[in-house]
Amino acid sequence: MSKVLVQTIRNIKKREKLLVTPAIEDWLASPAGALLGLETEEDYDLLKRLAMASKDNSKRTGRFGSSARGTCQRRQVFGYLGVPVSSMMDPRLQNIFNDGVFRHIRWQLMGMKAGVFTDVEYRVGLPDWRLGISMDAIDDRVPFVFELKGTSMNISSMRHTENIPYNHVLQTHTYLFVTGWDLAIYLPENKSSQDWQEVHIRRDEKIIKAIKKELNELNGAVDDEILPTIQPECSKKKGDYKECPYARQCLAQAAKGDPWPDDGQWAGN
Repeated sequence: MSKVLVQTIRNIKKREKLLVTPAIEDWLASPAGALLGLETEEDYDLLKRLAMASKDNSKRTGRFGSSARGTCQRRQVFGYLGVPVSSMMDPRLQNIFNDGVFRHIRWQLMGMKAGVFTDVEYRVGLPDWRLGISMDAIDDRVPFVFELKGTSMNISSMRHTENIPYNHVLQTHTYLFVTGWDLAIYLPENKSSQDWQEVHIRRDEKIIKAIKKELNELNGAVDDEILPTIQPECSKKKGDYKECPYARQCLAQAAKGDPWPDDGQWAGN
């Protein structure tokens, strides 16, 4: 048997195991694929809902989200409390953010039209944990949660869970924690080529335990009204400080001895 035929058979078997990619590829290759998923009035209503969801998702006050898992706890508490951001968004960073918004909308439309998603921007929360999240998409028939990421990395190196950024593994496991499901489909798409890689992430109870531990610490900070300790690098205006939206308030609050804010009055405003 030739090497080409062997590889072809392997590709077919691999494709059969995938849950999202085959249907998306078939849809893109059809005449409907040229219509961007916008064929009916209902499609345009969905587009409007997705655009509004992006705006709503930017509001972090009063909840802990999923994408911040594993990041600075002080920053997460600032977001929960609604601390004003330090400055306007850098134009380049805003353009990157906007690119991500429309990438998600494109995939959400495709997935709904191809029949692989049953809902998009699926919102769910666990009030006892002060946790509120919105998942890119779900299929409650399998079931699985879907997480899309735009990346400049070589996606061929991201075929296995161990090669995925750990904070993304934490994010998808936050979805599994909330839903109680066992499967997350993680799909990185290369920003330059639009090639993508479908990766199946299976529930790992050790990771779920780590997520619970972090959420317990965050909720403890809110319950006890004690701000998490500032990172050493941030106190020197280095490291994460440079890209933190709460950088100015963080240092100013630390300089005052980190008192819990009274009626939303923050140092550095």
